[in-house]
Amino acid sequence: MPKRPWFLLAPALLLLPPAGAFFGGWAIVTVEQVPEYVAAGEPVTLRFVVRQHGVEPMKGLRPTIEARAGGKTARAAAEPGRSTGHYVATLSLPEPGSWTLTIHSGFGTSQLTLLPIPAIRPGTTAPSALAESERGKQLFVAKGCLGCHVRNEVGLAGGETIGPELTGKRY
Repeated sequence: MPKRPWFLLAPALLLLPPAGAFFGGWAIVTVEQVPEYVAAGEPVTLRFVVRQHGVEPMKGLRPTIEARAGGKTARAAAEPGRSTGHYVATLSLPEPGSWTLTIHSGFGTSQLTLLPIPAIRPGTTAPSALAESERGKQLFVAKGCLGCHVRNEVGLAGGETIGPELTGKRY
């Protein structure tokens, strides 16, 4: 059998990442309760589930949370929660500001980036409750819907687009 140059395999190699996503290489992160705001310097606990293909809870992962605001970063490791696929992480945001939290699932490159969460100075008045539409956007992201669906009103790109487009729909 004649040897073939390695570069002839390049087109086939380009198909491996999408095939990995389709055959088990992605997970959906679902946050149980997203705070509308937090107090800077005080611990906040996030509970979340990691599900392969959005269905099967995944155990044995080592998820982490990374929070960013300006040039500041805070990180925390998650521990297994009360049941399979559930995880808990507690972190403190060091100063007031608008913080973006990303949960790295511990399964490949699967992650969830929440919409920004304000951190206020301890002892100050809590901000007004979010408008219904803003709370809906926050929940759409936190519940992992962007992992399968497009909804342009949210303003974020999702991962796999395997579910129906939900732009303009109200639930």
